[in-house]
Amino acid sequence: MKVKCFSCGSQAKQDANDLKEGSQIITGTPGRVLGTVTFTNLKKASIRMFIVDQSDESLSKGAWAAMISLFQLIPKKPQVVILSSTILSQEVTSKIMHEPMHIVVIKEFKQFYVAVQNEEHKLDALNSLCQTMPATRIVVFYHNREKVGWLKKKLIANNLAASAIHGNMPQDQRDSIMKEFSSGSLRILISTDMQLGNADVGYVSLVINYDLPAKKENYRRRIGLVDGFVHKGVAINLVTREEMPKLKEIEKLCSAQMPEISVEANMDKAAAATNFEDMGLNPELLSSIREYGFHKPTKLQLSVLPILLKGQDVVVDAPEKSGKTTTSCISVLQHVSVSDLQCQALILSPSFNTAFRVLKVILALGAVNIHCHVCFDSADILEDRMRLKKGAQIVVGAPNCIQQFITQGVLSTSSIRVVVVDRVDEMFSIGFGNAIEEIFRSIPRGAQVVFFLSETFTELKDMTRKFMRAPVFISHVTEKPEPKDTKTPSGSTRPPEDKSCEMETGSQDQDEVVESFVDMNLKSELLRGIYAYGLERPSPIQQRAIMPVLRNRNVIVEAHSGAYKTTAFSIPVLQFLDTSNKQCQALILVHSPELAQQIQHVVLALGTFMGVLCHSCGTSTKEDMDHLKQGSHIIIGTPGRLLSIIRDGKLKADSIKMLVMDEADEMLSKGFWSQMIDLSRRLPSSTQVMFLSSTMPKMEVASKLVRQPVHIVVKRDDLPLADIKQFYVPTKNEGCKLDALCSLCEAIAATHIVVFYDNREKVGWLKKKLIARQFTASAVHGNMPQFQRQPVIKAFSSGSLRILILTDSLLRGTDVPQLSLVINYDLPAVKENYSRRIGLLGRFGNKGAAINLVTNEDMLKLKEIEHFYSTQISEMSVKDPAE
Repeated sequence: MKVKCFSCGSQAKQDANDLKEGSQIITGTPGRVLGTVTFTNLKKASIRMFIVDQSDESLSKGAWAAMISLFQLIPKKPQVVILSSTILSQEVTSKIMHEPMHIVVIKEFKQFYVAVQNEEHKLDALNSLCQTMPATRIVVFYHNREKVGWLKKKLIANNLAASAIHGNMPQDQRDSIMKEFSSGSLRILISTDMQLGNADVGYVSLVINYDLPAKKENYRRRIGLVDGFVHKGVAINLVTREEMPKLKEIEKLCSAQMPEISVEANMDKAAAATNFEDMGLNPELLSSIREYGFHKPTKLQLSVLPILLKGQDVVVDAPEKSGKTTTSCISVLQHVSVSDLQCQALILSPSFNTAFRVLKVILALGAVNIHCHVCFDSADILEDRMRLKKGAQIVVGAPNCIQQFITQGVLSTSSIRVVVVDRVDEMFSIGFGNAIEEIFRSIPRGAQVVFFLSETFTELKDMTRKFMRAPVFISHVTEKPEPKDTKTPSGSTRPPEDKSCEMETGSQDQDEVVESFVDMNLKSELLRGIYAYGLERPSPIQQRAIMPVLRNRNVIVEAHSGAYKTTAFSIPVLQFLDTSNKQCQALILVHSPELAQQIQHVVLALGTFMGVLCHSCGTSTKEDMDHLKQGSHIIIGTPGRLLSIIRDGKLKADSIKMLVMDEADEMLSKGFWSQMIDLSRRLPSSTQVMFLSSTMPKMEVASKLVRQPVHIVVKRDDLPLADIKQFYVPTKNEGCKLDALCSLCEAIAATHIVVFYDNREKVGWLKKKLIARQFTASAVHGNMPQFQRQPVIKAFSSGSLRILILTDSLLRGTDVPQLSLVINYDLPAVKENYSRRIGLLGRFGNKGAAINLVTNEDMLKLKEIEHFYSTQISEMSVKDPAE
């Protein structure tokens, strides 16, 4: 059709220039379109249509005033189309619409009615519904302000967690109740129609109309709470014979048919869900369950989950591999509020491996918003104190360890809603009984208690009597094993849609994706170090590179910075170590002493619980010799330094099992080729080799260093940019960048900031300007001698310096574990360096922010970077960057 459509951007002046060429359609946010229409020569009389998409979203963000102003600027009143996920009030629509046609699509959720004899029987029907339906958030509408308090008391008397709001209630009291309901602390919220306009209750899976609304239009608004967040829930109406005519009118108004259901006969059938969608789970959890590999609930889940989701205490007697772990994790995640970092659930496990398997499932189903901590050794109380202080909604571990943390005040129990005891019979048999009882005495009354056991034990009756409320017993469910995490729903080992990593192998069993550190069968001490380091799930390169190495294959890995290469080779190196033997068992070759030190920090952190000895060769030969005499399991250094040590007989090579060449392309470019060849020839022929590079080496180079390798390639679209928030700040010119940089550093509370400025001559100037404005800053570049660079980087890592200015030449070999902010003073000349710059944020499991300072001339390059990495970089106002 050759239509010209213009999208309002971030630059009003640029928009005005672009619109000179003409445009039949203009799109944008209300504020931006209003500005464009106001300050350009646009012919407003030509506007024939006015469309507001996602109007409820604009309304919630305060953009309605801009819409009204925009509408009033149009002289000839246009046709108006408003699209919304929820029903808008007539007061809102009447300001820009005249006698509109309402089209309501409410086919995505089920509507029913329950026939009751009279008003007295409604309460019984409501109680039956709330106790039988597996919904976790229920809104009950009762348009009788005087009686909502009475209804609340009746529900509470039946052990249902309920509260009520109405128009006469103070705002702060209403807000407090709404917050409790949204977080999941309350299961049932009773509301009058007066509160409909302000009912932002998040996820609701069931609406019950205790009475039909006085105004038929309010019916849509009531049940719109179910559909308002694109959920497929249920609406149930309790109606007497006198109310049936009104119900028929509502059916006609909504063009919907409402079947009758019987509370006594059919509610059990409604509760017996046949799939996860019928259980009232929140959408994020439902999506994670599908990704985890479950399409339909297992028999155990069908029997147990509806009861768990209602908050009842349960005792489950079921064999191993029956799906118990996933069942309990789904229930726990449904009850946990992600907005509250207090501990809300305890999962007690009898063994270290069981605890980490629970953690694996929690992380797989809970995505990034859930913080789960495993504690299994009271000797690590300092580490646990730090982790728990940061917040963990779910804590998994041994009863004696958790009980000690509770006693010492490390773990608060005031917010705990659920306690799951796995293999309770086994834990009593190995002496955890007293610790379990002490834990139960410290948790709030009313917390849900779940016992999983394989066989009945003598203390069961006493435990259920003391710590459970009318528990439901479910026994002997025979089940198929849970699907392994390494499989996709189709059952294939490698997800067909994930082509971010490519592997060339000669054997099918090498082509394996392992999505959990637990499934790699690593040493328990190493596994603890991995989780303590902050790694929760393997990155794509770790999923594919670690297992071939553990199977004694030589590996060539091609991956850019930020792909977690350091941990990918450190983990298998540590797995193969015999720490009882102090002889050197692994060499790691690097291109610079700085990179050697950074890798040493990673190795020692991962090997915290192994007693690993690791030395990085630096500038002092005497210091190196002293360390070698004391013994080192792993030695890191440049090819020249390590070759010299071996050639001089200071290091015996016969015990070396592994050789790692990190940033191999950089070593080759610096002329280390002959030394790498010489060194590799002096090692035992059985030495396993890992060759890591940002670019794939030529075959003649690789063949001389690595025999019969597995090739693994990480493409740039699989770099961990998704975990990093990316922004740009528009500046008028280069001269304004300094002010923008200072504003950012003042407003953002980051303790470690790296500023990239790829102009070696000007980094000193920028450093002086920052110091003049009272910032603690320093700079390093490629022409600076190593003895000068090293103290600066050390001071920055320790926190003595807040701002470090770097050039791109020092991208490799600079790691800062606490780094939370990268600012690009200029965009990199080479697009590939963008991921290397902001990849510094992702190397230690951090999820920080990257901010780019750009002029109008830089915008084209910024768009190219967005396209190159298939990422989105949002605009940030320098006036309020703290948000």
